[in-house]
Amino acid sequence: MRVRHLVSEPKEEIDATDWRSDDIPPKYAPCFVKHYPQRNGWQWRSARIKAKNSEREYILLCQCHIAKDDWKSVLILKKAQGGSVISRYEFHADHSGLHVHANCSNGGERVGPTGMTMGDADRLPRGGNDARRINAWTKESFWQESKRFFRIQNAPLAQGELNL
Repeated sequence: MRVRHLVSEPKEEIDATDWRSDDIPPKYAPCFVKHYPQRNGWQWRSARIKAKNSEREYILLCQCHIAKDDWKSVLILKKAQGGSVISRYEFHADHSGLHVHANCSNGGERVGPTGMTMGDADRLPRGGNDARRINAWTKESFWQESKRFFRIQNAPLAQGELNL
């Protein structure tokens, strides 16, 4: 399937972790077979996601370093052999603005951490001053923007629960 179809497919959050600063276990980022180290101010949050119109399951992984103004979210397709990185949605204060990385040739079929590094995926938009945006992200605003970008609705509310 094409990457853009996987990204735009309507999805629903099943459950999510709180923000954490420990190493990321494979359960929360199935593209890794071992714990992924998080050091020096990085924080992360993960959610289990279900496609609304198919049996596909995903993981959304967000990572941030507030002091560096570095924000990353990754959509990972769960597969029997592990996880396949579909796309990365990122903002880095030290270079041109909000952008996406995706390897459109793999179609979500390449299992493992491929797609997590810069050389493994194309960048859209390409970069330059015209892509520059000023954003004042918070952990919650980037989490919500990542969910909006990847077409993820919030988990259904339990009876009597308020969505504030």
